[in-house]
Amino acid sequence: MSEITQHNTSTAAIAKIITNGDLSVLTAVERVKYYVQLCQHLGLNPITKPFDYIQDKGKITIYVNQTGAAQLRNLHNINIKITSRDTVDGMYIVTAEARTPAGRIEESTGIVNVDGLDAKAKANAMMRAETKAKRRATLSICGLGWMADDESGQTMKAEVYDPPMDIVFNEAASGLISAGKNPEVWTDWKSPEDAIAWAKSQLPEKSDEELRQILNSTQSDPQTGKKAYAFYQRVQAMNEF
Repeated sequence: MSEITQHNTSTAAIAKIITNGDLSVLTAVERVKYYVQLCQHLGLNPITKPFDYIQDKGKITIYVNQTGAAQLRNLHNINIKITSRDTVDGMYIVTAEARTPAGRIEESTGIVNVDGLDAKAKANAMMRAETKAKRRATLSICGLGWMADDESGQTMKAEVYDPPMDIVFNEAASGLISAGKNPEVWTDWKSPEDAIAWAKSQLPEKSDEELRQILNSTQSDPQTGKKAYAFYQRVQAMNEF
């Protein structure tokens, strides 16, 4: 397959994802690349597996799991609290409230069936309802409500379903070189200002302060241990979205 054909295939696949959120059109390696790019775009650490997958009727969608929601709350200084717990007709209903530092508030619920469960199963179900409520409130206030669906289909853990990331990262690095990009540009940065200046050339619509906030919230790359490389990857991902 030629380089042009590979590029067109990847572009068509990404277009399908944007249209209906279906990752089944991607190869395993493409799926992990998309996973990592999405992590970088949102400021999440891919090594902690903040996303899982839902498979339903042949369609595979990505959603933010409990780990990802906790990272988002920490990243955006979101306060979360449970405001109510009720049992109605055997259904345990939990309401969670998420609040930003600016005072914006979102509420979401988590509902599970506890009818007929023994004590241990009921306790586990009740904790699951609280986790769902907090997770959904977090995603709602972050504008990621479309990634909240974990009710339909079969849940698939990313660490089980995806190939090892080191394989994908090695291939991604080769792809950057063949595409004419410079994956080593970050090694020339001597200060945060150098990184921000480069990022400004890639994302001219962003202010220096916005880019500084992105840099400060970036976590070290799981493979290289370098924050500069992780920032480079994150800016590249934002430039492609």
